[in-house]
Amino acid sequence: MRHFGPLLLVVASASFGVACGSAATEDVFGNPTTSGAGGAGGAGSTATSSDASTASSTAATTGSATSTTAAATTAVTTTAATTTAATTTSATSGAGGGADAVGCSDGTREYFTDLQGQPDIAGCSGGFAIAGVSTPASLTPACNRVAGNDSVNATGTGCTVEDLCSEGWHVCLDAADLAQSSSTGQCDPSGPNEFWLTRQVQDGQGACAAPPAVNNITGCGSLGGTPQDPQSCAPLTNRMRAADCGPTQAWYCGVTQNDGTMESQLVIKVGPLEGGVICCRD
Repeated sequence: MRHFGPLLLVVASASFGVACGSAATEDVFGNPTTSGAGGAGGAGSTATSSDASTASSTAATTGSATSTTAAATTAVTTTAATTTAATTTSATSGAGGGADAVGCSDGTREYFTDLQGQPDIAGCSGGFAIAGVSTPASLTPACNRVAGNDSVNATGTGCTVEDLCSEGWHVCLDAADLAQSSSTGQCDPSGPNEFWLTRQVQDGQGACAAPPAVNNITGCGSLGGTPQDPQSCAPLTNRMRAADCGPTQAWYCGVTQNDGTMESQLVIKVGPLEGGVICCRD
């Protein structure tokens, strides 16, 4: 017992120190021990891990938010680009506006329908409410080319004949303009009950002539009749007089005897049936 007494005393002291939370620096074998501060250090280590976990979670959340923001920005950019493209398309193709290969402001041909075979001439169905093909008012568009049988304005309210042609095209001026624009130099075959109008006028004897003559309306088709002087009007095949317009559903070109000498100043078309105008490329 004399030899183990000091050892028991050290063990007892160490146990007492641990039980009381005191800082023991060595164990009974002289090895370093964890102090109370070390325990706090352990807690500190745990807190550090918790902080790291929180920071990682925060970083993940921030990354997610950043990704979401980037995705939203991309979506907004894509939407803006799509809107711009749609607006551009609308601006060039809507409202019967821009120059095109078709030649008709509503985007469809109903006569001279072969776009490849007849690239420079087009027959366009539709109405027009502003009278004439030889009047000053008829020479320019009046309804922004919103006209034609496939448009929202098939009756041609507020429109001239020129509104039926696309931008970059015009109502064919006369027989020579049609002959130059048609790849065959002739009118195309026409369906029944159709008249396709140009700006060609006739004199009082029924011969095709230049303004200031204002008699009759002249073009291609099956309505009306053969010009009184066919050779002067070739290659145009048909003329319409007030008496010819009267029985039709869509054409009006005068009713009185006096109207029979100035149809080119009076003509209107009240709907899309029975033909339309012939447009030549500028």
